[in-house]
Amino acid sequence: METTTATPRELNEDDLAFLERYSAFRRSQHAGGEEPSQDQERTRLRQHILHLWTTCLAELLTKERFFGHVKFMSILEDMVKEGQRPAIPDSCIPSYKQLIERCWAQVPEERPSCKEIVERINAIIQGVCPDIATYDADADATFKAKLEREAELRLRHDKQLRQKRQQKVRAAQRVNVNVRAVGAAEPKTQGLFAHVWNGAVLHVLTEEKVEALLRAVYSMLRPGGSYFGDCVGTSAEPGQWEPPLRNRTTGYHHSSESLKQTLERIGFEEVEVRGVKLDLPGLTAPPDRLFLCFSAKKPQ
Repeated sequence: METTTATPRELNEDDLAFLERYSAFRRSQHAGGEEPSQDQERTRLRQHILHLWTTCLAELLTKERFFGHVKFMSILEDMVKEGQRPAIPDSCIPSYKQLIERCWAQVPEERPSCKEIVERINAIIQGVCPDIATYDADADATFKAKLEREAELRLRHDKQLRQKRQQKVRAAQRVNVNVRAVGAAEPKTQGLFAHVWNGAVLHVLTEEKVEALLRAVYSMLRPGGSYFGDCVGTSAEPGQWEPPLRNRTTGYHHSSESLKQTLERIGFEEVEVRGVKLDLPGLTAPPDRLFLCFSAKKPQ
């Protein structure tokens, strides 16, 4: 950002008129009607502004207006000319109080210069806050450390999200692997089991994998063996659906009738499929979503 430097200029009539109108500044009146020089007016103006500036310091310190109980400017001017000044609280730093009192000196020439004021204020700040010289550097270091901690937390959070997503992908892959493994069951597993149960699996598989799993279960059951389980289905037309979990493959929603027909087509008998409306606390499901419970038997 570009910085600008104020260019000094001579006081003009507008400057003096402005100060006379909006402050207690009054131009000098020399004997014989002589006009004061620019240097004289500049000196008086500097002394006047110092007085006003110190008044602001006092108001900041006391949190009260300069002689706030006085309602008329003319009365206030007379009080200042008589040497009256507001009381400075005892809690004020002694050096700060002394600086205010010097700037309020009744004799303008006894008031300090702007350069001296700056030096005195810097000395006061150094006395009250010895670490002020390194404050900016310390603040920058603290802010930088905060940003680094926040960045580290974001990285850790992102890493945890990636791990959760990878776990979901691996879980979906394990389901697919298990389906393929069951579908390619060795002859020694065929006809080995009297009962097989599947819980909440069919709806996360594609239509082809559902049928492959059901055929594999059929081959694993001994004659007269029973097969039962549950899954999520639909009361509408069966079809594909997208699970809300990320990185989960497309699944297939059977209806009660389509699942029964698939089981019977594979060879099961005594097939029963019942659909129950999903109504669980805290679960918002589409109106056509059902919870399917099924059972079937392999012929003797």
